Amino acid sequence: MDTKTAEILCKTTADFYRAQAASFSATRTAPWHGWVRCVDSMTKALGVMGRGASCGVGSQCSVDEGVSHEEACFLKGSIDCLVDEGISSANSLVFSVFDLACGNLRFERYLEEALPDASLRIYAVDSCDELVASADGPSAPVTYESSDIVGGLIEGLPLSRLHHAPQSDMAVSFGFLHHVPGEELRVRVLEGLIDA
Repeated sequence: MDTKTAEILCKTTADFYRAQAASFSATRTAPWHGWVRCVDSMTKALGVMGRGASCGVGSQCSVDEGVSHEEACFLKGSIDCLVDEGISSANSLVFSVFDLACGNLRFERYLEEALPDASLRIYAVDSCDELVASADGPSAPVTYESSDIVGGLIEGLPLSRLHHAPQSDMAVSFGFLHHVPGEELRVRVLEGLIDA
């Protein structure tokens, strides 16, 4: 893709989100199904227990083959019980997250619910300040940085030069890659998230 086309796509996307921030945010409140797996993997890697989206009866509930307990419970819509009873409590967990293209901070609200006893350190980056401003954010402190990630990538900058987030326990980006024009830039985003 040529640079001019990429710049036009970037501007069109940015203009849309700025103009539609409030209405877009109002329709983006529910967590995504994959977030359960994301938090489950993270808590297991850190050796702590999170409050997953689950059914209220722990590991005794019926789960379809190939679906984790946490995901099955999430699909049922309950968030009442603790999961993975064999892992220690998250009472003393300090957990840092880098969220690229954070939108209206709904992943941050989900994290707060999924890890109620953790001390969250969240660094969020987006180019649409209006989306973040329209958000009913989490009570956990969020350091927000406004940055035109796609524009910087088009200019040839590495992702690490387009934000000031510190190294984190988890780096995520949801609903963003389809806004990054071209395979080369998408690969650079993924490499940058891995480095973060």
